[in-house]
Amino acid sequence: MSSQHTVTKKSMSLFSCKSQKYLERLPKASVIVPFHNEHWTTLLRTAQSAINRSPPELLHEVILVDDFSTKGNHNGGSRSIEYKLIGW
Repeated sequence: MSSQHTVTKKSMSLFSCKSQKYLERLPKASVIVPFHNEHWTTLLRTAQSAINRSPPELLHEVILVDDFSTKGNHNGGSRSIEYKLIGW
């Protein structure tokens, strides 16, 4: 946890998952992020955050899906951009 976060009693309940028992081998997961008219830097930060906070053995891919954006670098159509996890 970053030093900029304040830990409260409420936020500590979020960590109760650490005390749970899980299967030894969990399947890999894909993270799908739909977006509409979002800045690329925000999207890349979101993808990078998913990568940084997920155990590499559990994260298969991060997929960004444009939901008919109408401004900026977006084409205005539905398209899927896959953020590749190279070297994992």
